[in-house]
Amino acid sequence: MRGIINSARQSGPEAVVTHPGHDGPVNMQAKEAAKFSAMLDYRSLLNTNYKHGADAINLFEPMVVELLAGFVDLGTNKTIGDLWQAVQRNLPTFNSAGQVGNALNVCTQFNAAMKRAITLLLPEAQAIFAKALSE
Repeated sequence: MRGIINSARQSGPEAVVTHPGHDGPVNMQAKEAAKFSAMLDYRSLLNTNYKHGADAINLFEPMVVELLAGFVDLGTNKTIGDLWQAVQRNLPTFNSAGQVGNALNVCTQFNAAMKRAITLLLPEAQAIFAKALSE
């Protein structure tokens, strides 16, 4: 997957610089994430609803695995997808201080990267939604 993300980053589609519902300056992180948002196709959107039945909808997997997978975190210079794969690889197989410590370390890096990504993208999404609702 890393090769796919890297090649997409180098030769990915050109993102539109402005959005019809957003007149402010362009957030380059939001622009970069927009390049990969096309991967959230109708099947991914359908998966967010039908798998859960009466339970609460869980957007974590489509957000991390598809929508933000190629988003480069400025704190670690790694993609959200790479950080999530590190979490998966470092799940402890038994309760040793080393394994638990490694798991906590990669989880902390992933959580911090997600917080930075959401902090950067949330104002952009709110502006687009506010504009769309006012029309």
